[in-house]
Amino acid sequence: MESMNAEGILATARSGHAPGTWTVWSLRRNFMRNSILRWSLLMLIGFAFFIPALIAVAPTYLSQRGFSFVITGLIIIALAALAFGSLSIVVYDCWRLAHANDYWLVITPDDYVKAEPRGKVTHVPIENIEYVTLKGVKRPIETVETPFVDAGPAAFGRGMVFGLPIGRIVDRASRRRMATPTSLAFLDNRTNREVVVATDNAFDDLSAIDYILNMQTEAKRRQLMNRSRSRSG
Repeated sequence: MESMNAEGILATARSGHAPGTWTVWSLRRNFMRNSILRWSLLMLIGFAFFIPALIAVAPTYLSQRGFSFVITGLIIIALAALAFGSLSIVVYDCWRLAHANDYWLVITPDDYVKAEPRGKVTHVPIENIEYVTLKGVKRPIETVETPFVDAGPAAFGRGMVFGLPIGRIVDRASRRRMATPTSLAFLDNRTNREVVVATDNAFDDLSAIDYILNMQTEAKRRQLMNRSRSRSG
């Protein structure tokens, strides 16, 4: 199946009649509302500490010297970052919520399409996607099975430790090392530029989108390999 144009894909996704092989996400309004509430609380806490602290130190701050000057400045900067940083996120999330109908993310067996407000559309054929990266996460070890599994009964009881498969132990340890993902991106090999899929869970859990994207890219890669083999044969 050949790649469709982006507008056709988005029209099909918005119609609610997308094929079963497509995965369609719209912006999760409940997630956005909860995010606004959380960051609003942090904003209030930040300003509740920042304003009194600024009033208290402002009259004498410039007269301070050395260590006291640096520490006081760092505290004020940290409180300001918390207050104004949270405020900027609240404003941005409110803007996204107001334009929720303009956000769409569609992954098909042949295409990746993301629509954003102001007519911004990102379209990358699946065959041009490489190096899907879930940032902020340590990937599980690729080879979870012990190399001693087939080395005979004397080799760790055929891959067993304390009655459990070593592969399962390694897999569990790897999962414990995984952190909360901060963003999902991939490389468009047509331009060698990074394409950011998402930086939060506004569409879905980043790990879920990562799974779908990797599944489709691997399926497309196998399809192209099989097609190339059939032609050469």
